[in-house]
Order: sequence, then structure tokens, then C-alpha cells
Amino acid sequence: MRRNLTLVEIKLGSDVSREFIKSLRGHADGLLHEYVLGSVQSFYKLGSFDTATGVASAKAMRMVFNKGLGVLGRNRCCWLIGEVETCRVWFGYGMVLAMEDGNESIEFEGEELPEGVMKVSHEAKLKELLRNLTSVEIKLCSDVSKEFIKLLRGHAGGEMLREYVKTSCKCSELLQAWKLRQGKPGLSYVLSLISAILSHPDGICKSNDMEGIAISRVLDKFARLIIEEKLGDVYRELNSKEAKCQNAALLLLASIVRRGSGLASDVAKSFDFKLPVFLKFAEYKRKKIETKRKHSTRRSFVGFAMSFLEVGKPGLLRWVLQQKEMYFGVLRGLGNDDNETVVYVLSTLRDRILVPESLVSPGLRSVLFGSVTLDQLISLSGREDSEVAAELAHSVMVIACTDPSNGLMPDLNRHPTPLRGNPKRLLGVMKKLKATQIDYHRDLLLAIVKGKPSFGSAYMDEFPYNLEDHASPTWFAAVSLAASLISSVGSGMPFAFLNSHPDNPPSLNNPDVQRVIKCIVPRPFTRLVVNKGLLHTNSLVKHGALRLLSEELKLLDSFITTIENNLCSSNQTIHKWVSLKQDILNEVRILLPDTQVLLSLLSSLSTHYKNLDPCLKRISESEIMLEQSANPVKKLKTDTANEDMDILVSGVCSSPVIALPGDVEVVEGMHDVDELINEDDHAKVIADIWGLPECSMRGMTIKDEETHFYSKLLDALKIYHLHLICPVVSHSHRHLSWAASLQKQIVMLENFSRAIGLQVLFYMLNSWRTMPGALEGSFNFFKLLPSNPLTLPTILQQSLISLLMELLGCSSKCKVPVRTPSLMYKNMQPFINLLLYSPIQDIKDQAYILAQAAMLSTGAFDKNPSEIGAWFLFLPGYSSTGSFFVGDQGVEVFQNSTSVVFSFFCDVVSTIGNNLIKYWDLFRCHTYRLKCVEGNPSLIGFCLLASLQVLAAYVSPEFSPFIICVLEKCLRVLSSKSGTFSLPEKSVISLYVSNTIKYLLQTQVETGLLCSLVDLLLSKRIEDNCSLVGNAQDLCEWRPLKNLLIFSRGIENRHFCCFSSIERKVAHADCYCVNILDEVKRVVSRGSDTGLVGATDNFISSVLIGLFWFHQIQLLYRTKPLVEFEQLSGSCSILIENFLAQLKVEQLDSGVEILLPPSSIQCILESARIVLSHPVLMLSLECPLTSSKDFTEEIFGDSLENFHVLARLGIHKMDHHVLNLLTTILDHLLTFCSAQRSLVEVDQEHECFLKAFKALVKKLNLIFRDRFDRCIKIGDLKPLAPTLYVLHALIHLISPLELLELVLWMFSRIDHIDSTLLESSQSVAVSVGLWIAGCAFDMLSAYLQQPYTKGISYGVFWGLEEKSFDVLLFENIYFQVIEIAMRFELDVADLCLQKAVNIANKCKITKNRCLPLSMDVSRVILSTPIKVLSYCIQQTSMTRANILFLLTEVSPFHLSVFGRLFSDVMNKYSLSKGKAINGTFSDTLSDDNFVMLLPTALLYLNSTSVKNGEPFAKFIENAYSFYGKLLLRNFSNWKSYVSGDMFKVECTGFLPSSMEELLNLLSDSLLGKSILMLRYYFASNGDALKLKKRLKFFVSVCPCSSAHDDLLDCDVSEIDAYSLDQSLNLVNRLVAKIYFCSMILFPMDNKEDESTKEIHSEMGSNKEHLSRIRFMNVLVQTWELIIKKFPSNSDYSGKVLGPNYFLFRFLEGFILRNILELTREMRNYPTKLNSLPFIEQLARSSLLYRFGDPATLKMLRGVLYLLSEGNLHILVLQLLLGHSQFAPTILSVSQSSVGSQFGVIFRPMESILRLLTISSTDRSALGEENSSQKTSDLYIKQLEVVKLLRTLLHIKVRQCDFDLEKDIGVNSRELLFLLLSSYGATLDELDLEIYNLMLDIESANEPSSGSIAEMDYLWGSAAIRIRKEREEEQVLSSDKTNDVEPVEDRRRSQFRENLPIDPKMCAYAVLHFPYDRTVGEVGYGNSGNMVEVIA
Repeated sequence: MRRNLTLVEIKLGSDVSREFIKSLRGHADGLLHEYVLGSVQSFYKLGSFDTATGVASAKAMRMVFNKGLGVLGRNRCCWLIGEVETCRVWFGYGMVLAMEDGNESIEFEGEELPEGVMKVSHEAKLKELLRNLTSVEIKLCSDVSKEFIKLLRGHAGGEMLREYVKTSCKCSELLQAWKLRQGKPGLSYVLSLISAILSHPDGICKSNDMEGIAISRVLDKFARLIIEEKLGDVYRELNSKEAKCQNAALLLLASIVRRGSGLASDVAKSFDFKLPVFLKFAEYKRKKIETKRKHSTRRSFVGFAMSFLEVGKPGLLRWVLQQKEMYFGVLRGLGNDDNETVVYVLSTLRDRILVPESLVSPGLRSVLFGSVTLDQLISLSGREDSEVAAELAHSVMVIACTDPSNGLMPDLNRHPTPLRGNPKRLLGVMKKLKATQIDYHRDLLLAIVKGKPSFGSAYMDEFPYNLEDHASPTWFAAVSLAASLISSVGSGMPFAFLNSHPDNPPSLNNPDVQRVIKCIVPRPFTRLVVNKGLLHTNSLVKHGALRLLSEELKLLDSFITTIENNLCSSNQTIHKWVSLKQDILNEVRILLPDTQVLLSLLSSLSTHYKNLDPCLKRISESEIMLEQSANPVKKLKTDTANEDMDILVSGVCSSPVIALPGDVEVVEGMHDVDELINEDDHAKVIADIWGLPECSMRGMTIKDEETHFYSKLLDALKIYHLHLICPVVSHSHRHLSWAASLQKQIVMLENFSRAIGLQVLFYMLNSWRTMPGALEGSFNFFKLLPSNPLTLPTILQQSLISLLMELLGCSSKCKVPVRTPSLMYKNMQPFINLLLYSPIQDIKDQAYILAQAAMLSTGAFDKNPSEIGAWFLFLPGYSSTGSFFVGDQGVEVFQNSTSVVFSFFCDVVSTIGNNLIKYWDLFRCHTYRLKCVEGNPSLIGFCLLASLQVLAAYVSPEFSPFIICVLEKCLRVLSSKSGTFSLPEKSVISLYVSNTIKYLLQTQVETGLLCSLVDLLLSKRIEDNCSLVGNAQDLCEWRPLKNLLIFSRGIENRHFCCFSSIERKVAHADCYCVNILDEVKRVVSRGSDTGLVGATDNFISSVLIGLFWFHQIQLLYRTKPLVEFEQLSGSCSILIENFLAQLKVEQLDSGVEILLPPSSIQCILESARIVLSHPVLMLSLECPLTSSKDFTEEIFGDSLENFHVLARLGIHKMDHHVLNLLTTILDHLLTFCSAQRSLVEVDQEHECFLKAFKALVKKLNLIFRDRFDRCIKIGDLKPLAPTLYVLHALIHLISPLELLELVLWMFSRIDHIDSTLLESSQSVAVSVGLWIAGCAFDMLSAYLQQPYTKGISYGVFWGLEEKSFDVLLFENIYFQVIEIAMRFELDVADLCLQKAVNIANKCKITKNRCLPLSMDVSRVILSTPIKVLSYCIQQTSMTRANILFLLTEVSPFHLSVFGRLFSDVMNKYSLSKGKAINGTFSDTLSDDNFVMLLPTALLYLNSTSVKNGEPFAKFIENAYSFYGKLLLRNFSNWKSYVSGDMFKVECTGFLPSSMEELLNLLSDSLLGKSILMLRYYFASNGDALKLKKRLKFFVSVCPCSSAHDDLLDCDVSEIDAYSLDQSLNLVNRLVAKIYFCSMILFPMDNKEDESTKEIHSEMGSNKEHLSRIRFMNVLVQTWELIIKKFPSNSDYSGKVLGPNYFLFRFLEGFILRNILELTREMRNYPTKLNSLPFIEQLARSSLLYRFGDPATLKMLRGVLYLLSEGNLHILVLQLLLGHSQFAPTILSVSQSSVGSQFGVIFRPMESILRLLTISSTDRSALGEENSSQKTSDLYIKQLEVVKLLRTLLHIKVRQCDFDLEKDIGVNSRELLFLLLSSYGATLDELDLEIYNLMLDIESANEPSSGSIAEMDYLWGSAAIRIRKEREEEQVLSSDKTNDVEPVEDRRRSQFRENLPIDPKMCAYAVLHFPYDRTVGEVGYGNSGNMVEVIA
């Protein structure tokens, strides 16, 4: 049949179509399923051959369309909508409608095309038709019209149309026929024919068909003629009373409109929509008896109205929709239309109007969707005869009602214009929906209330269904709807109003809060209604009531969680948020059902367990998904039970349901469920109630239904407990109140005896620890746990475990238990089963937490909770990663063989919980007997320490009494002769206990006490049962304990040389090293504690194990120093460092500040505390090992940094490993503290760490002092080197005050008065003290200089804010340093003094930070003795010169004294210069000394320059002359002189971030100040240097070299190996050289007096010119070397740029600035600038290497403008325009704002008053002052490229006539179009430059260039579109049909369609109109300002 449908034979095609229709009407669903997807195209082809066949094809396709939904489903048939659209376009929508309705004007059905018609030539037939068309006979005219239309609809219709247009380009025959029938009957036939011609697909313009474009333009012109001249005739047809005439006229208008937006706009403007008869066309005309619509004009009317929306552009849509009555007529009658019309109208509305591109305002859309229209859509969405129409109606309703841009849904948060919407109309729609009967209505209702509590509360206040009548047939649908409504309100963002004002919380009476409360507890759903539903006898009613309650509780939980998040983020308003939360809970609590109702339902859960199959597997084979998904049921295998697998639960399937047993207070009167529904309906009701897919309900049993019910009940109780019964108080508050009560009780205990006091104390402790909550006290939820919870369905396991977690106070963000219920340890067995055997990782994680809490509830682990993890670690089958060791086949065998360990473990836990006081007393007695705690002063105090986690001065064990209990139990089991335990079982228990205690021994910081306890408990029993010497006959069950005893004794006596077998078990258990690290990284990467809680404990334990073995190796090495031990210690150190390093990289490798979760910081803090207090560190500090390399005397000879390098070689490797570990952990902690804004969440761990760190510093201080004293006594400080090395490694973390106190103590141990100090060892001691003091001074300077946010890291360790600064200490040290410096003249003393004075210099720039500290330090420095000045001047060095400068800079008094002293020295030098020998005088300073004093002298001269009087002026002149001559004398040997150490610059750690900062840094250097002094000298002595002398200086500074002629003084390839200091000094020398050469070649005094003119002879002037030219060449060559060596930033994308790169880039910018400045200077000299050789090189290199650098382009533009002579500009212009990046750069210019649109009809401007809310300074729309755009690199680059091009063109135009194409071969038209397409038409600087550039091009190339006017003054993308259309016109220029439309008309139409307009920009133009601008500014501009001065 499909093949026959495609046959050309018309007869066969018609028959097959009719046969297919019959098959479809016969419900041939299989036939449809087979053919529907492949037959539509056949219908199209068939319809194109013949109109009659097309009618049949259209009907067949409509049948496919209506029937397709039933076979293929809604989604797969959605494509048919698009196919109908294609059908409508092909046939013409109006024609298809007319044919289907049997319109008399065109009756084709039943007629057949005459034979041979296809063989007649088109031309002959066309002539015949046109001749007959103009006949006066109506019948002939009618026949000809019909035949013509048939031919057009045939397969050769396109050829016929093209032939006709070519024959009659003006359609004169149609006009003649029209004129003949004008005002007479029969005009409708002509109109129908014209409509068919205009609507033919081949007559509509297609961009890829040039011939079609010509035909389209002819028809467009003909259509426009009808609009302009024939509209009156159309009106007459419309006013006639014949429907066929009216239909023909409407179809003609619709065909014209569909031709394009231009004609549609013309029709919209010209047509009179106010015709009285026009709106009547929207009505149906029916006969009184017949129901069939006859001669209706509605379809034609709909087609005409919707045609505007089909083809209209966004700007046109808004204007057309103002014809409200026309579209009201369309929409109001949709309910009576057929499905095709409905689909057509709604799909057009959806695709054209309800989209952002339509630009239709929300107000107009709201009017379009009035109440009547919405009622029609409601009715259509409930249609049952057409699923497609119903779905479309629903889709349109959802879009219209939920999108705020459609005017109904309010959006008050929208910016800048809030949308108020129409809530009243929306609420009316909601009330009219039949949500319980029609799915689309239900979905629409839920979509409206989604995230909108206002609509949810309003609807629920008037809920249209009664929930009290449980017998109602609609009760289940109603309760399901109510629950879904509440759930929908909770989705989205319903609580955004809380986050909008976090600093101003709303009150309970706030309307938004009340709306949410009404959604949580709606008024119709009272407590009584829900209670009756929960207690009903019908199980389905219980399900419905519980679903409703569950959704209410979920919404409450979300609401409270949002409030708590705001509570945590705002400390200032925390009390307001807490009050709001409590008020809400109080109000909700009285409206929700009582807890006892839920508990009564829960009481039957135990019975439910018993009814379950006892042989049920852990995972049922028929389970439903935990999350409500539709995945099929699948079997779960044990061996594939890996992490995070799918969670399956027992399925909910269709079986008869009985009432749940054990219910109390049930409600009578409800019929049995079997009387109401059958079994199939039962499953459907369950699915509808809970929102489950029906496929998951297959196979549901009674127990499955009960399981699901109990699971949801437990989830509800969890939320009850969380918010309504026992809200979790913060841990810090509980800790404070608990500690306060504890203090009172301890005081009370002082009056009791020891024994009684201990009993009372433990009783109080137990009561405090296990205070139950209200819900916990009323019902013991732990009794719900069966002995083996794995027999429960997974969904029930998950719900029950989650509830128990809530009882502990665990939250989703923190899994640490806050509460520990009493007697929880009795339920250890179920938790162990879940922990070891559950395949679900989430359940395992929660079971681990519950098991931990159970052990905590015993009270045995209050001292050391981290010990708990060790007892789980060695349970058989346990793994921290969640994997299971044993395969599927061996699970049962494994469980049977290892279950005895679990029973033993649970028994021990229960025993110690029941006998806590007994074991604590044993613990006390045993530990008291041990040697390590002999002499403990108080048994009570010791017990308090062990029980209450309080650290004090007493020795505190780090293990629990659980060890005593487990060893006793184990020994009892091994000694048992009853036969209860088999030998393998005894062995397994013994092995478990032994491994765990071995592990604990390795994780102890101090192992002695635990080793002694193990020895005490095991020694006698082991010796009685087996030999401690290896014996093969020993009993296997005793062997693990024997190995444990040997191991502990080995630790205590250090008698072992290798690692024990325990490490193999540890590695096998996945808890050692790498696997633990992976687990910690997994937890940290999640950003919270949602992973396995034991990961942190395992991490710390792993660190402890590493430290343990490190310490053992350390001890063994001291006994027997072997190389193997050194290697092993290195391995341990690297292992621990890698642990910490990996954790650091995981968090901070991105460089972004991250707030870390508390567990991560706790992990780092705890690890750092352990390292700081571990014996491995203490041993290394107290007894450092001796290295094979002895320290030499030179180790103390230089600075502290050099000492660090030399001392490193003498430190033993093992001690070096310890120090590396210490510095690594502290550096990591410092990084974490820097990334963390607050440590409040880990405050306790932070305090513990600080205590440990302070203890370490104190210990180090004591060790240092002790060794320092011993070294002073023996006269040798080399033994102090290891301790000093450690101190230096940690010195930046030690408080400066503590360091100064240490220095003061050191000075007190040294005799300063001893004149022989320099010859004694005490000089080294003084140097060490001065080193430490210098470090302290540096730290204080950095502390004052850095901002607070950067100084917080060190503040964590220093604690400077905790106490006031000891200024007396600082003063004492300062004056002692002065005394030492002046007495012994030590360089280290001078350096220390410089650092001390520098603090005052930093205080000067400090604002409000540490103001008291700054004032105290400044006061001390200002009191410096005057003799220090004489000391620094007479014995000058660089350090002393710096002291002088720093001191005089902060003290005007010292500066004045220095001036007098310096004047004397300078005068003395001048008087004795005749006695000079090689520039050095025996009784005065040298030249270098004076240069060192230059900065201070310059400071003094600048301070006295403002003073009046002849003496000061004379002194200043003499000083300038003195220094000028001195510097010139030495600069004559430039390279060697400036390369000396005196001029070296050191990097201080603060690198410059810009060229200005670099120049400031260099100008503060000694070389920079020397150049400044020379500048002052030349300014005060204009004729100081004659021309010959100046040229000689230039040659000496820049000697001619054949190798290279640049300023670098080095090979550029060597720069790669330069350090930062070397690069900085190279840049410093180069900058100084440029300054110096510029001063001597371009003197500041350029006045040409008579004497100067004589000097400037012809030869001298030429030499000077050549020197200047050479200097410019050298500058350019140096710049070129730099840009080649250091490419631009874009070339380094993805690479890390070092500091050297930025230094030389700044240098590049400095050279560019000097090139431009010196070029400007050269204009003042009589030089031929057009022949300068460096210009071409500069231009080429700039465009080649720095085209993307705006600064370079700006400099080049300035240079070229200054040197505007010659023809070089042509070359540069060619290079610029030919550059590969020129066009892309121009094209990337930002267009006008994104709101631009095309066409003269556009969206109206918004109210200007609304735009006033935006600051008037925001002129981004006008392109003015847009800072973000102006500062972008791309924008500046574009601007500079355009400016450079404009400058070049302006120069050439100014010189002479210039033609782009003739002179440089550039097409000016293309260049102009490129600029025009990038123009944005704003007042932005870039757009103004482009505009002026285009005017320049037009004025310079007026005859040949393309004019802006040729593009009709359009810009941007509009110009591109115009250009494309003009090119198409040129292709068609040879076609005669191209001239049918006048050029001006065509251009007018193009302008109207392409004009880019932005309404918002228009509004801003009104608000911010630039009244101060003139026409000249917007025009050519001021060409003189093209070159800005580059500062």
C-alpha cells in the first residue's frame, strides 16, 4: 500500500488513499503502527500531483494524526504536529480547510484530471487559460480558475508559475480579470486563483534560488499593488453576504501576509480591522437542524489572523496583537473548533508568541490570555477525542501560567522591572481545574504552585475536595492531590524571601511566613482529619494520610533548614532567627498530629518482623527502588555488592491488603477494601498515593505494602524528632553547661571519702552522658532492631538507621554523635551485622557511627574516643573502604567461622557497660601499681583525668579500661575447659585481641604505661600456659597473646630489630598508608563529613604508626647505628610527609580560598599536636645525634642564612628527617589556617594544638639556654649549632617578644665591657644573639607592614594580640645593639641596628593597625643617641648609610644634625682636595663613602630647599655641584663603576606589579638617587657640560661595538639563568643608563643664545645629531631584543610566568615611553626627521611582535604622528592593513547592546520612570564610561588599532592627495564596509573613532570609495545583511524581471526591515542626552589630539 501511495497515477493514488482511510477507520492499529512513520511524505508527493488526490491524502493523514496517539503514544507522535505544519504550507492552509469543508467556491473532490493534460505544453496551455480567464462568462471564468489552480497544485505547478511570471511580469491578465469582475459576481474565483498563485511554494523567496528570488519579487510587487490599489474591492467582497466571497477575500489577504514580514506589515497598516462585518467572520454559521458547519468563514478568519503571527517579525507581533478583538475572536471560539484548527492556532501561539524572541510585553500577553481564553484552554486540555490538541492546550497553559514574562505569574524579584502578574486570574484558573479527574489539569495545578507558597496556601484555603469523608470515591485522588501540592510547593525556591534579607529576619506574622505555614498545615487538613486517617481500619486510607503528613513534614524540614542556614551565616541576628524558628515550631506543633498517634502505629512493627519469612535473604529478589524510580527489579549478588550500588527494597505489588495488626483507636464505619476496588485497582491506588510508577507495583505482597508503610512512618518520626520534639542544641552550648555542672560536683566531692566519692562521681557521669530526649523517653526505638537487621528489606533498614542517627543528634553535615542514649551498648550486635555485611555503603557508614556511639555509651572511652576505631579495625571482614574480602560462595562459611569473634566483642562491650565502675576501679588500681605513675598525689584527681577528658599536670593514660576487660574475657575463654568454644574459635578470638592491642601500642604517643599494663595482665598467665621462648609445642590459641607480650616487652626494653607481622595484617586490612590516604581524600573531596567517620581516626592512627616505628628506629640506632636504620627512618618520614602533602594538594592546589570542612582541619590540627608532643621529636631535640661531619668555626662567620646552609651539612640525617617532618606539618597547618576564615568549629582542637606548640617552644627555649650556657663555659659554640638550626627553622612561628626575651637573656650571659670580646668565643655568642634579634625585628616589620588578612597566619602562633607589647624589652635590646655596634664595629650589629630602625620606618606608613605598638617603637627610635650619626658618617658602609637614611627619614631632629655634620665633612673634603691621591684622603671620606651618604644628603637638601636665605641656597648649590662633579668623574667608567657592590639592589620579597612601581623601586635605589642628583646638578648648572664633553660621556657609556649595539651589557641568552636579584640589578643599570644618556644628549635647557650658537658649529651639530640618532637606534634595538626574548602574554597561555618575565615587560614599557619622549624632543632640534633609520625597524617589530599590545600601538601612533614627514607612513599602513590579525580585531568590536532588533516596528520603550531606578552615572547603554568594557584588554586593543589606522590616514591626507587603492593597493570599499559592519552607533570612544575614520576614508577617496549612504546609513549586522542582499541583486542584474520594482522602493523596504533599534538604548538616550556635546565632537573630532601624552 505504501508503494501504491507514491505512484504518479492519480486514479490509483486516490483509490489507495481511500482504502487507507477505511483501514484506519476500522481500527487497524497494527497497520498504522507499520505505516504511519513512513507514509506522510508519500501523502505530500501524492498531493502535489493532483488536488483531488491531495484531498484524499490530506484526509488520510488527518486520520493518521488522530489515530497515531493510540498506537505510538504521545511522545512519538509529537512529530506529526510538524508534519501538519508542512502540509499546511504545501497545500495552503486555507485551501485545505476549504476542501475539507466542501466549500462551493472550490469543489474538487470527485473530479478527475482529463487525460493528456500533462502532455500539453505549458506555454500553449497557459495562453489558453489566460485568454479564457478574461472571459465575460462567469462559468468559463470559474472553470478556468479551478483548472489553473489544479495545474498549480500539480507536479508541474512550479514550472507553470515560473512560465507565467516570465510571460507576464506585471500579472496584467490577473489584473484585467479582476477589473472585469470588479463589482460583479465571480470576483471570488479570481481572488481564489490569485491566492493560489501568491501562496505557491515556488513563488516565495528562497535565498539559495536566484531564479526564485526574481519570481518572488514580481509576486511581491503584485501583492503590494493589491494592497495599495485593490483593497476597496476586497472590502466589498468581505461586506457581501456570500460566505464563498468572504472566504476568498480572507484567503487572499492571508496569502499576501504569508509572503513575508514586509508585506505583512503593509497589510497590517492598510487593512481596516474596524470593519463592522470583520469580527463576525469568527462566528460559526449553523442551520437550525443540521449540526454540520456550512459555509463558515471562521477558518478563513483564523487563517488570516494567525498568518500575521506565522511570518511576522518580533517587532511586528507586538503591533499586530494590539488588534485585540481579532484575536479574541480566534481564541474565544477555540472550544468549538476541530482538532486541526486547535493544533494550528495553539502551536503558532506557542512558537511565535510565548517565546522571548517575540518581544511581546507581559501586559499584552496577559490581555491575550484573558479569563475566557483560559476557560477555552482548560476545556481543550480535557478533550478526549484528540490527545494532540489536549497536550498542546496543556503546554500552552503551563507556559502562560508559570512564566512571569507572560503576564500572569508574578515575579516581584525581577530586575529592573518587577512583574506583578495577575494572581487573581491565576487563582480562578486553579479553582476551575478538575485536578482529580484529568491528568493535564493536575499537572498544571502542580506547575503553578511549584515553589510558590502564596498560590499553594490560597488554593488550599479553598480546597475543593472533602478529606473527612473517607468513603468518597474521590478521597484517594484528593489526598494524593493534596500531598502532591505540598510537595510541589517545596520544590523550586519557596523560601527565597528568607535569603533576600539575612540581616533582617521576618517575624512570625510576616505574610510570606504565614503562607508557608498554611502550606505546611493547610486549614482543611486539620489534626483531627489526619489522625482519623492514620487510625483508620482501611490500610489504603492510612497510606493516604501518612503520605499527606510526610509531605507536610518534608516542607517543614526544608523551611527550618533554610532558617538554620541563615542563622549560621549571621551572628549579629542569631537571636532573631532562633526566635523565628521557635515561633514557627510552636505554631506548627499544635496543628500536626500528636506523636503518640505515630508511635501507636509503630508498635506493630515487631509483629511485622515476625511475619516476615525467617529464611529471607539479605536482599530480596523483588524489591522496589528506595528512591521512587521506575527501574526494573533486579537480583543483587553478594560478590558484586560494591560501593554505592543501587538500593533495592522489597517490592510494593498488587495483592489484597488487610488492616495492619496492632492498631489502636481505629475509626469504624469504613467498608472493607475488597468491596470498593479489585486487586488491580489496589496496586494503582498505592502507586497514586505515593507517586510511584505502576511498573514497580507488580508482584506486590501484603508484607511489601506494610514494609513501605513502616518505612515512611519511620521517616516521619525522624523529622518529628528533629524539629518538633528534641531539637539538637549546639555542641558548644552542651559542653559549657556540662562543664559548669561538673565543676560544682567536683567541689562537692572534696568533702567525701575516696571510695564513696568515686561511686557518686561515676553515677553522675553516667546520668549526664545519657540524658534521653522526649521521644526517646516515650519509646525505645532501639528495640525495633532485630538481632539480624539484614533480614529486613533495605528500604526499612535505611529508614530505621536514619531515625536512630537522628536520635544521636547526627546531621547531614556532621556525623559526630551529639547525644548517646542510655544502654545503647546492648544493641551492638545489630550494628556489627550491618557494618560488616550490608552491601550498601551508606548503611555501612551509618552503622559505623551507631556502633561507635554504642561503645561510647559504655562510659569506658570518655578519655580516648579514637581508640574505638581500633576495636573495629581487626574484626574479621571489616574494611574501611567498604569492600568485602570473601567471595559469594564463601560468605556463609566465613560467617560461621568468625561469628564467635563478633559475639565475643559484643559480650565484652556489654560487660564493661554493665560493670563500668568496677573496671574503672581496676584501671585505677593497675595503673597505680605501675612504676610510670608512682607518686601520683591524688587517686580521685587521677580518675577525674581519665574519665572527664581534662588535661592537667598529672600523668594521663591514653587508653581505656576496655583493654583490661577484653584481656580478662580473652584469658577466661582460653582457659575455659567447658567445651563451649572450639580450638579454632579460641584461636580466632586470641588473634583478634592480640592484633588490636598491638595496633594500639603503635598508636600511643607514650607507650610505656600500656606496655606495663599488658605485661602485668598477661605475664603470669602466659608463663603458666606456654614458654616465652619459641616452642613448636605451644598451644596455638595462646600463641597470639604470647607474641603480644613479647612485642610489648620489646617496645619497653627496645629489644627488637625488625618490624613485626602485625604490619602485614594492617596492610591487608586496607587501613595502612595508601588505602587510608585514599579514604581520607574521598572524605575531604566531598566537602563534609558525609563519608566514613573513621577516616579521620584512621588517618591520625596511620600518622601515629609511622611515628611509632620512626621512634623505635631512632632508639635502635642509638644502640646500634646502622645505615639500614637511617634508610628506614627516611622512609617513615617520607611516608608521613606524603600523607600530609597529598591532603594539602587535594584542597589547595587551585589557589582559590576554600573553607575546609571541620573534619579536615581537625585532622591536621590533631596530627600537628601529635607530632609536636611525640617522643621522636623530643628525643631529637634533647639528644641530637652526632654527624660524621664536624662543624667548623666558619659556620658562625657570616649571616644567619649562611649559617643555615652550612649547619645543614652537619646535622645528622635522622635528626634532619625529624625536623623536616616538623616543618612540613607546621607549614601545612599554616596553609590551612590561611585558607580558613575562622577556626571556631574546631576551637577545642585548636587550643590543644596551641598548647602543644607553646610547650615545644618552651622546651626548645630551655634546651637552647642550657646549651648556650655550657658553650659559653667551654668557650666553644659549635655544640649549639643543632639547636640553633632547629630554632632558625621555627623562628618565623615563634613570637618576636619571646625571641627578644631570649636575646636579652643571652646578652646578660656575655660581658660586653670585656675589651677582649672580639678575640674570644663570646663574639660568636654576640653574633648569634644579634642574628636572633634581627629576625625578631624583621618579623615585627612584616607584621606592621602586611594587611590584617595576610598576617592572620602568624598571629595564630604568635599571640601578639593577647598581651600588650613590652616596649621596655624592645628599648633595652635596641640600646644594647647600639652599644655593641659602636664598641665592636661588627657588621652583624650594624645589620641588626638597621632592621630595628626600619621598624619605625614601617610604623610611619601604618595607619590604624597596632597604633600603640607603632607609637612605642617610634618613641624608642626617636631617642637614638646623636653619636650614632657620627659613627655612621665617619666610618661609612652601606649598612650604616642605610641606618642614617632610615633614622633621618623618621626623625627631623636627626636629619638637621646630619646636615651640619655633612656640611663640615663636605667642606673639609673641598679644602683638602689638593692633597688628594687617587681620589682618597687620609683625613676624610672617599668618593664611595660620599656616594653611600648621597640618599641622606639628598633627603636633607630636599628638606632645606624650602628654606629662605642666602646661606641655604649657597649650600644647596655647592652640594649639587659637589655631587655632580663626583658622579661624573666616576661615571666616565660607567660599566665597572655601576656594576660594583655599592649599587646592588636586593629584592625585598614585594615584587612590583606595574611599571610605575618598578620605577619607584629603582628610583629609591642608590643608583636611582645618583641619577636624580645629576638631574638636579644639570638643572642648577645649565652649562656644566660642553657639547664635546657630553658626547665623550655618551661614547664612554655606550661604546660602539660590532658584536651588538644595545644597552644590555650582556648576551640576551644569559638572562634565562639569571636570578631575580640579578635581573633586578640588570634592569636597574639599564634604566639608569637610559636616564643618563637622555640627560647628556637632550639637555633640559634648549635656549639658543649667541654663545650656544657659536659652539654649535656645523661639525659639532652634526656629531650631536648622529649621537642622538645612534642612541635612538640603540634604544630600539634593545627594545627589539626584549620583545623577541619575552613574547606577549597571549603567547604564554597555559604557562606559569616567572617574576623575570614581568620585570622585563615593565622594562619594555619604560623603553617605549623614552622612545616617544625623545622623539618629541628631537622635533625641537633642526633635524631631518623623515630620514631617521630606526622608525621603520620600530614599526615592523611593533606590528610583528606586539600587535596585540595596546601600549606598543599607542607609542607607535605617537611616534608616527610626531614624525609625519616622508613616505614611511605608506609602508606602515600597508603592514597594518595586511596584518593577519587586523580584520579579526576589527570584527571583534562589540556591537550595540544585545537588545537590538531589526525593523521599524519594535517593542515599545518601558516607562522612563522605571529606568530612573538605575543610577544616572550608568551610561553603558550609550557607550559612555563603561569601566568594565574600557578596562578590558580586547577593548583597548581594538581602540588602539582603530586610532593607529586613523592617524596614518590623517597624516597622508594632510601631506597630499591620497588614494588607498592606487598608493597602497587597498580596496577602500572593503575597508569601509569592514569598519561599518563593526560600528555600534553609540557615543562610546571606540564607536566615535570608527565613525570618524569612516568619514576620513570617504573624504580622502570620495570618487572611488563606497559611501556610507550606499548602505542607507545602516551599521553592524544590518550592514552585513544589506550587503548580502545587494550582492544577490547584482547576480540578478541581467534578468529582465529585476527591473520590475523601482530601486528606491526596494531600498526603502530593506531599510525598514533591517534598521537595528534598541528600545532600552533609546530610553537611556532620553534620560542621559549629551547636551554638552557639539557637532564637531561627534564629527571629525580634533586631529591635534590624536597623540596623547604618555606619562
